[in-house]
Order: sequence, then C-alpha cells, then structure tokens
Amino acid sequence: MSEQGRHRLLQRLREILGDEEAATLMENLPPLPWSELATKADLEGLATKADLEVLRDDVTELDVKLRTLDGSLDLRFERSEARMESLVHRTVTAQTRVLLVGLLGSVLTAAAIAFGAAAV
Repeated sequence: MSEQGRHRLLQRLREILGDEEAATLMENLPPLPWSELATKADLEGLATKADLEVLRDDVTELDVKLRTLDGSLDLRFERSEARMESLVHRTVTAQTRVLLVGLLGSVLTAAAIAFGAAAV
C-alpha cells in the first residue's frame, strides 16, 4: 500500500469511526505489506542460521587446532624415531665391536694352537 493509499484509508476511517478510533486502527496496521513482515518461524530460521554460523566457526577452529596437533605429533614421532635410530646404531656398533674382539681372539687362539701343533 502506498502512502497516498494509507492517507485515503485514514480519511475514510475518520469519517466512519471518528478521529481517535481511526488513528488507533492506523497505528496498529503494519507500515509494510503483510507478506513482507517477519514471522516467528522466520526469526527462528535466522537463529538457526546464526547457530550454524557459530558451529561453522567452531569447526574451522577445531580443524586448525587438529592440523596444529597433527604437525606437533609428526615432529614428536620424528624426534622419537631419530632417538630410536641413534640408540639402535649405538647398540649395534657396540655389539659389533664386542663380536669383532671376540672373533679376533678366537682367530689368534686358533693360530697359536696351529703354530704350537706344527712346532711339536
């Protein structure tokens, strides 16, 4: 309804109802067409959209935190792997030295026995 239409309606209502009643009725009519007014369902829909926006922000924040945690865990696993590799390397190196010393002792003992047997 246009402003002119509202004014004509007000004039007609004054003729029929009187000034005070016409003014009261016009004050209670919406300034827009009924189809453009928001309903409770419309407002609930907006609240739901706002809630979804909050949830979307929360999911984005959680995704960032998970990626950060994933990167942190990757670093921890890499450090643990490096420590394990270092430990295995030191252990194998020490064990190899012990075996070589033992093997060298066995070879020298066998050579001494062979020389001793040949000398007799």
